[in-house]
Amino acid sequence: MKRIIEATCSHSLQKAIKKVKFKVADYDLLILAYRHAPDYDTRLDLLLRLAAKTKDAATKAQAKRCIAFEKATWKRFISDEKDCIFEAKIQDAPDSPVERYITKTFEGALRKVRHFCVYYETALTERSRFTIEKRRLTDEASAEDFEEDWRSEASYRGDFVLIDVQHAALDHAELLGVACDGRCHGTDYACAQHPCFVSRAPRLPPFPKNLDIVRYAFDDAAEYGIYYGDVETDAEDDCAFLLSLYEDSFCGMRIQTKEQYYQRVSALHCHVPFPKLEVIKAEALSMKLQKNYRAFRRLYARFGGE
Repeated sequence: MKRIIEATCSHSLQKAIKKVKFKVADYDLLILAYRHAPDYDTRLDLLLRLAAKTKDAATKAQAKRCIAFEKATWKRFISDEKDCIFEAKIQDAPDSPVERYITKTFEGALRKVRHFCVYYETALTERSRFTIEKRRLTDEASAEDFEEDWRSEASYRGDFVLIDVQHAALDHAELLGVACDGRCHGTDYACAQHPCFVSRAPRLPPFPKNLDIVRYAFDDAAEYGIYYGDVETDAEDDCAFLLSLYEDSFCGMRIQTKEQYYQRVSALHCHVPFPKLEVIKAEALSMKLQKNYRAFRRLYARFGGE
């Protein structure tokens, strides 16, 4: 169970769990493993460990459903289907154009990516991305079924680590729930037939505090934000309400009224899962971002600290 915490939670969250000796329930470990594993193989490994070790019947049942769902999705994706092709879409740097190549098979699409590197004498890095999409060949499409050619997609890091697989013909209700009538509206989280468990937030210790500076990864690049903890967020969402912190977020802004302040807050806000957040000190920011953060604190004291 410790392995799930280490693989899915930031160091700051791990410290918070240890500090208050917080016991993460097995069902919450299931949510962490399924929603926040860094890649596909790690997700399966964590789910298999949890299914083998948990003594909670609902957790074991859902973990097994998740494993079956992921395996079925992968099998469906790599299989040959009538009139289907695979499209490799390669982006060797975050600001590079996407290169596209068509193949008949999944293995052919993977080879195409490797051949791309050889031909252009380039190397994909962990910040590089490529996807392999499975599409159905059609002669024509009406406006209603214009996008019905999309079948499935596997997303990869540049080091060929599989991140996720999606398939149009499979959904969570198919294998994660059996005859779920949905009447619990996401409240009965112990329901063994409940497929919407993946939408609810895991119960974790209070973390972080209002106005803390946080660092998080976006496409493997470090981003910074301000946790705006006094803003009400969706109770069933595991994402923190953050204000993006970059050089001109607040510095130089002519904010004179509370309305202008909240317009700026609205324009800068984003939602990032709590397990991804690292709480940092202001001193860890660049001088420009420190100045920007101080400008926000002055505005908050004037307009937002009610």
